[in-house]
Amino acid sequence: MSEATVDVFDPRRVKRLAGRHRVWSTFAGNKVALVALGVYGVFVFLAIFAPWLGAHPNDVDASAFLKGPSADHLLGTDQLGRDVLSRLIAGCRVDLVAVLEALGIAAGIGIPVGLFSGYVGGWVDVAVARVADAVLAFPSLILAIGIVGILGPGLTQAMVAVGVVLTPRFFRVARSCALAAAREGFVEAAIADGCTTRRILFRYVLPEASGPVLVQTTYSIGYVIAAEASLGFLGLGVRPPQASWGSMIAQGFAVVRQSSYLVIPPSLVVIVAVSAAFLLGDGLRDAIHSSTSRRQ
Repeated sequence: MSEATVDVFDPRRVKRLAGRHRVWSTFAGNKVALVALGVYGVFVFLAIFAPWLGAHPNDVDASAFLKGPSADHLLGTDQLGRDVLSRLIAGCRVDLVAVLEALGIAAGIGIPVGLFSGYVGGWVDVAVARVADAVLAFPSLILAIGIVGILGPGLTQAMVAVGVVLTPRFFRVARSCALAAAREGFVEAAIADGCTTRRILFRYVLPEASGPVLVQTTYSIGYVIAAEASLGFLGLGVRPPQASWGSMIAQGFAVVRQSSYLVIPPSLVVIVAVSAAFLLGDGLRDAIHSSTSRRQ
């Protein structure tokens, strides 16, 4: 029997498609999760089309230092006369890049290693799991600051640090799914058919882990945004004059005695973004759990 034959007559493909339909139907009934998804839709839209929306985050208005909201500056200006709204929109693009970089590193390392470790088992699994546990034992922010201290400040360096910190989370999710799938009959059938380990992991085991990985990814978006805000506040993120939500909070805090207003807009945006990520993750988790319960 060839690998192609296994693919054609694999009943899990039909079940998977039906499961995805049930997940989406359940998720669509969760109004809070849909609002959270809409919030991220707005963020992505602003990040992509910021230059066409008239966002000029570094333009200085010498006549409008620390001004409140007005017709010319809807959210006021900062201590250098820069438009706060424009800088918030520019921060959307920075945080979108930050999320892509950090999650690309975390998922790109954690998922393949977790799948391989859980599937192979033995001393390899024990050794890799101990390394992941050691990373998780460190306080996340302290570990990220230490890595940035080695790599140097900057957005990419900061997101490399955050990606390393998040890697064990993806590793553990992928590993647990691989441990469960390795005992299933379809994996034994694939082994008997002569499939390579790589094909088994990515063709048969990874789809079984797609739901938990998606939920972990959604939650991790909130962690990345919070981490970027924290590192940006400490001056370890983007370099001036580039705008990010964390650096805007730091700049507003520096002049809080003159104007306490400046810290409010970026702080609110960070709170909304992190909360929306967690609410979206909750919605996906509930939908996937409901679909799995029905299938069983």
